[in-house]
Order: sequence, then C-alpha cells, then structure tokens
Amino acid sequence: MSTYVDTSAGTYLEPDMMYVSEALANRMGKQRTSADMVFEYSSKSTANYDQTTKSDTYLALSVRERWLVDSDRLMIEVRYARLKNGQPGWKIHRYGKTEYAESEVLAGWRVSVDELFEGLIQIFRQLKRKARVSRTQRGLFILRHRSKVCAT
Repeated sequence: MSTYVDTSAGTYLEPDMMYVSEALANRMGKQRTSADMVFEYSSKSTANYDQTTKSDTYLALSVRERWLVDSDRLMIEVRYARLKNGQPGWKIHRYGKTEYAESEVLAGWRVSVDELFEGLIQIFRQLKRKARVSRTQRGLFILRHRSKVCAT
C-alpha cells in the first residue's frame, strides 16, 4: 500500500510508514491495497481529518492497526480494528508520558512515548535551521531516527 488511489471517490492515501506482513503481501499479490499497520505523523492542521475520514478509509481497507504520532500533545494514538455488532470499528487507545504504546499486530513490540519525544524541540530547531521542511517531513525524520531507540 505505498499509495491507495480511488479516482472515482477522489481518495488518495499514502501513509508515512507502514508494515505489511508476508501473509498479507502474499494474499494481495502485486497490487498493494492494504497494510497490517499504518503509521502517521499528525499535526494540528491534519488532526481532524486523520482521526475521522482518513481513519475510516484505512478501516475500510482492512488495515488492522493505525498509529498516529502527535508531537503537539506528546502522545501516540493507536487504533486497533475490531468488529462491533458485525461492523468494523476502531478500539482507540491513547498513550502519553511514561507509557509504552503497544502493538497487537506485532506481538511484544512497543514504543516508549518518552523516548520517542525526547529531544523533540532540539531536533525541530536543528531541522528548521538546516532547511525549511514541513512538519510531516520533520516527524518522519524523528520517527526514522528514534525508532531504533524506542523499539523494545
């Protein structure tokens, strides 16, 4: 699911990061229309869309777990796909300071919220000095460079 495009509905999705299991990749073949997990960096300007329309679309695409990293509130929101009365829905858990966000898809994988956001302000300042980049690009930079420290 590097990109999901539905031109008839005017939908275009490209997650910041994703995980596709070997089993799902084998079922989908060459056309990537889903992922087991989707990771996205959320900002004030995208939060409403990220938590509503975009989440609903990922759920409809059978994404099993969705992680929203919110640097404004220093929080990780994890959405776990569930069936409620026969209908797909999200079980939402928000992880904050001193907590570990945990995956159900990757059993045993968890991320320390404190470690993820440690030094965030200094990193933003360094990036702003080096080049003008969007908040999403800064978030991706942080996720890529902090993930080695955070995964246990």
